[in-house]
Amino acid sequence: MFLERITKIFILASLITPLFIKANALVFPYISGKVYLFRLLMLISFFLWVALMLKDKKYRPKFKNLLIMATILFLAGLTISAFFGVDLIYSFFSGFERGEGIIQFAFWILFFLMATSLLKSRKDWQVFIGLFIVASLATSIYGWFNYQYGGRVQGTFGNPAYLGGFMIFSIGFSIIAIEKKLYNMRFSTLLLTAFIVFFVITLIFTQTRGDWIGLGVGFAVFAISSVFLLRKENKKLAIITGCFLLIGLISLGLVFTFRNSDFIKNSETLSRLTEIAQFWNLPSIKERLLTWQIAIKGFKDKPIFGWGPENFGAIFNKYYDYRVGLEEPWFDKPHNVPLSILSEGGIFSFSLYLLWIFSIFFLISRIFKHQKLLAITLASIYSAYFTQGLFLFDNHPVYAGLFLFLSFVFFEHESDCQPENMVTDRDEKKRQEIDSLTGYSKYILTFTIVVVSVLIYTVVYLPYKGNALTLKYMMYSEAGLYDQALEFFKKATEINSPYIFLETRKRGAWRFSTALEGIDETIKKEDIESLIKTYKFLTPELEKAAERRPFDPQIYYVLGRIYRMSYEKLGQDDLEKAEILLKKSLNYSNLRIDYFNELAQVLVLKGKSEEAEKLVKDYIKNVDPNDPFHYLTIGHLYFVIKKYDQAMSFYEEARKRGHNFWESYTEYSRYLFTAEQLKDYQKVVDMSLEYLKNRGPDANTFFNLAVGYMELKDNQKAKEFFSKAVELNSEFEKYRPTFDNLE
Repeated sequence: MFLERITKIFILASLITPLFIKANALVFPYISGKVYLFRLLMLISFFLWVALMLKDKKYRPKFKNLLIMATILFLAGLTISAFFGVDLIYSFFSGFERGEGIIQFAFWILFFLMATSLLKSRKDWQVFIGLFIVASLATSIYGWFNYQYGGRVQGTFGNPAYLGGFMIFSIGFSIIAIEKKLYNMRFSTLLLTAFIVFFVITLIFTQTRGDWIGLGVGFAVFAISSVFLLRKENKKLAIITGCFLLIGLISLGLVFTFRNSDFIKNSETLSRLTEIAQFWNLPSIKERLLTWQIAIKGFKDKPIFGWGPENFGAIFNKYYDYRVGLEEPWFDKPHNVPLSILSEGGIFSFSLYLLWIFSIFFLISRIFKHQKLLAITLASIYSAYFTQGLFLFDNHPVYAGLFLFLSFVFFEHESDCQPENMVTDRDEKKRQEIDSLTGYSKYILTFTIVVVSVLIYTVVYLPYKGNALTLKYMMYSEAGLYDQALEFFKKATEINSPYIFLETRKRGAWRFSTALEGIDETIKKEDIESLIKTYKFLTPELEKAAERRPFDPQIYYVLGRIYRMSYEKLGQDDLEKAEILLKKSLNYSNLRIDYFNELAQVLVLKGKSEEAEKLVKDYIKNVDPNDPFHYLTIGHLYFVIKKYDQAMSFYEEARKRGHNFWESYTEYSRYLFTAEQLKDYQKVVDMSLEYLKNRGPDANTFFNLAVGYMELKDNQKAKEFFSKAVELNSEFEKYRPTFDNLE
């Protein structure tokens, strides 16, 4: 049937085509474009699918199947949790950074329902699995030809971790193709084996430890299951996989045993692997563990229905841990799928999530009765996916693999439960009810066209337009074209869509904050006037956002920061608003240092230095006195209120306890400025040399050294470092007379 074929084409296109999209016109080009195209193609597919179901009942989903029931129940659970959460709108629509939320998850479930009702033959799966493997191959090759991101392969996804999760399904489907003998071409097994090796290498070079662990667990499940469950039917496979598992475990043990050897240290991949042994000293792993603790605290706070899907940012804000915030202050994911569901959805959603997992393994267990090797392969693939999800989070590329995988599990289960000739042609006379699209069918199709059209406008066009306008504002603002930027921002805020209401305003606020930071004595008067116009338009919009979305953690900080910086650099006096807003923020988090620091600076500007000092000292009681951060925070307070002798004493205490000022240019600059104010030029020299040693050549640091040595009367070194500064930045030439006159 032509309508069936065209529907399958659109479903396939919705799965494969977005994987290659990079929309440079959008704020997040690697993800946003994929999401919008996926929704568009799915809505077109939905209309065609409705037409098919009206013509023939066999295209309707089999809702009595446990996997389909559990999937729909899980979606319903998330929806109910959202109504008990702290931000219903964000639960449904999320932001445009990753394009998630309940609505997006519903689109994936729609894909799943379509796939289970339409992909009912071996030929269908030859096409879908084959093109999935080809797409995996293409994105991997692209990643290797654009080898970047700190020596990590990222493919067409913009994030190496996303590619690693996607590769798990690429490997899995390649194994399935071999096991099911989907392709009878000559050398097909050899070619697919080569693809598997290539995908494994690509996954390794994403340098994502969570994906490595997932792959390892998946292989371990396959090997152990083969040894215990297939030793009679396939003794050769059991021996081979068992030997590989043993060799792998021994090799892994040797790598960790000799992790301090030069061979291991000189290998980027092996050294990255062995860093796990020192997990508490490794920032990326330490922050994971601390964030998981925050998720558990969030669950204990709202154990039944949770905080609402996508609202982990509010949990992180309330139970903020400064040790995580040092690396990433605005965490919106716990990087653990089960903990994310538990904290955001409570026991209610988590129970349905467990039911969903149970239904997957239940269907696999039924497949095991007839196809043991296939069932073990399916269990291993899902185990690999689930394990990597303990360290990362689900995203568009991973969902592409997951829901195609679930559709295949459904297909194999249904095939095993019924004779093959009944899978696609089951009693045609009884099942088919041909309807020539007369009567009620026409009304249903007309209604579907209206619904699809409205959805395309609301969930595709408006978010795309708002996203694109936001990027234009950011680009024009960055170029210093503030009047033109403001016009784009105004157009973006005129779009009435929950997808972009908060996001556009937040992105605009951060960009404006950066523009304020860049103001110096060289800025033109007309640019100041343009920034003032932007300020007068932007701040009411941000105030509106803070009022309507009070649990968003960033809005208080960035708006309070804009109030404060605009007072300092644009002459706009809204410090009273800043104080009220930032004190309100403490109702949502009395632990976030960003709020306290910003409020302290506002209080100082209002002449309330004593209140600011008390504020920070009260906050610092929450910080371990053995932690350098304890002293660094107080030092910054005294820096802001210009008590430089006290600031330096706390900075030095932080240094003694292991803090490296050179790691942050802002902290490094504050340390140098404090030393200069105290005329302690030996500290200027020592810190500058430490910076050069760890960060490499820098013109400003060379000049700081030149000044430091000049004040210390070491004129030879002063001239030497001045020459190095000029070599890197000719603007320092204006100071040459000073250094040429040194004896």
